Amino acid sequence: MKRFFFCAVLFALVGCSDKAVVDESTLMTTSFETLYGWLPASQSDLLSREQSHSGLYSTKVDPQHEYSLTYRSTLGDLHDTRISKMKVNAWVFVPDAQAQATLVISISNQGAKPGNMLWEGINLQQEVKGEYGRWVNVSRELTIPAEADDTNRLSIYLWRTGGDKAIFLDDVTLRNDKSVE
Repeated sequence: MKRFFFCAVLFALVGCSDKAVVDESTLMTTSFETLYGWLPASQSDLLSREQSHSGLYSTKVDPQHEYSLTYRSTLGDLHDTRISKMKVNAWVFVPDAQAQATLVISISNQGAKPGNMLWEGINLQQEVKGEYGRWVNVSRELTIPAEADDTNRLSIYLWRTGGDKAIFLDDVTLRNDKSVE
């Protein structure tokens, strides 16, 4: 029961906005500042002060952690109407050419037929284009599958795919992207 409570608090906080004023198309934004002190011990080392794009904290992957903290929400909890397109925007810090990771955005069915309806990976090596050792903005526009409904789960996380150095993720924003419709 305690584990469930901590996970519920974690997922709620990751989805909380760090900014006081957010426009109506912003579905979620976080800079990981609101998580300090709320994470269970098993996940607290994924919140890092080693690098940050804004504030003091970011989340990371490294040789000891294949996956970063994960944002999870049902599509219905993101907005009161169906979203057909969204845009994920994030800042990443890749230290060198050997450090490899993918920013994953997925929508999965939690019902009778579980599985991914959408899985999109942003290969950070391709996105940073040699700009190592500094923060680089990455983004991806996504079309929500027509069969997706408000019970399907959206997940956003960093997945380490190689190298022996930490890669960092900060300032993640998810927007209802009506501009690509």
